[in-house]
Amino acid sequence: MLTENGKKWIAQNLGKKIDDKYCFDYNISYYWYNPDTGAEELKTNGTGGMVNILQMAKDLGKENEIYVRIGDKKYYYSDLKAGNDGNDITLDDVQWVVSHDGYPAGESQYCFTPAAPPPEEEKGYLTVTGTEDADIFLDGVHIGKVPLIKYELEPGEYNIRVTKMGYKEYRDTIKIRAGEETVVNATLEEKPVPEGLGRVCIISDPPFAWIIIDGEKKWKQTNAPDEPPECFDLTPTDHTIRLEKEGYKPYETRITVRSGQTGKTEDDGLIIAKLEPLPEKERKIEVRVIEKGLSGDVLLDYSWIPGEVIRGATTRFRFYVTNDGGVPAKYQVCLEFEHAETGTKLEPFCSAPIEESPVINPGTGQSYIVPVLIPKTAPLGTYYIYVELWAEKVE
Repeated sequence: MLTENGKKWIAQNLGKKIDDKYCFDYNISYYWYNPDTGAEELKTNGTGGMVNILQMAKDLGKENEIYVRIGDKKYYYSDLKAGNDGNDITLDDVQWVVSHDGYPAGESQYCFTPAAPPPEEEKGYLTVTGTEDADIFLDGVHIGKVPLIKYELEPGEYNIRVTKMGYKEYRDTIKIRAGEETVVNATLEEKPVPEGLGRVCIISDPPFAWIIIDGEKKWKQTNAPDEPPECFDLTPTDHTIRLEKEGYKPYETRITVRSGQTGKTEDDGLIIAKLEPLPEKERKIEVRVIEKGLSGDVLLDYSWIPGEVIRGATTRFRFYVTNDGGVPAKYQVCLEFEHAETGTKLEPFCSAPIEESPVINPGTGQSYIVPVLIPKTAPLGTYYIYVELWAEKVE
């Protein structure tokens, strides 16, 4: 039985385009494979002739051998059947096609006009005002600094986060509408320094170095470059600051803390530490973010860093953490992705919150799962991964 979709498929693939229509036509040249000669032969009897050959191939049981070819494109009976909503083509259907190919003159000619493609969805725009030079993250991707004027986006909902050193961060969910400008005023509130104390803020290159103050490990690490630095409010006196990171020489400095200092500049309590790599120890883990049309809750388990991560699909990284310290502790593993060429940084992906993690006793270990969902808005390509380990000792 020849369906309406089957007629359209035949006209579009085995017919002729006339203006904006696709039509059956009697005067189309094509080749067909003749199994008796083992060679292609030229035919000029148009749409009806091609349908007749493919239907004949089915009756002869040679539908996987006989084909018709127009240009570089080959068509088998299976293609014709699929285009006909999975229904077989009969001899009556062949006759119907032949009688609607416009020959002889005056005979009906079947044509159809494809539906116009839907118009391309109009973009929307995001403008962010407020605290100057604050960093703006959209769905975990750093998109610029304040002020940001008419940043073009696909319509939809986004999670926005605005941060700056010494200020409380701004978070919200925004909706971008086609053809409209969404304006966000992110005026950040400054974090006050407690009375009688001075603030010390620490930045390291590379990031994620363990922080030790006056010989006490703070169980915190330096933050990523686009994040506010890790800060501590200390008593007004001399303090020793030490940073430790695997593969790098320890960094140590002495700082005099003044009451009321803010930690915003190097003259006011900000420490910017450049860590020196140990010989043959400097290395970066690399992973490629690719597009494979997958999305949603796709879970891939790894006990190592995979070579590729699919954008828009959730990948689970598994890490085994051993407690080498002398006291029980809880841990959280986080990963930060940095694009190797553009420097784009994604918001860190982390295992379960540290308060939900099990207590790991000294000399024992535990596997941690980090689910990674690269946003569909993130650029493809090679990323560097920074592995961050948070710890909290249990008394």
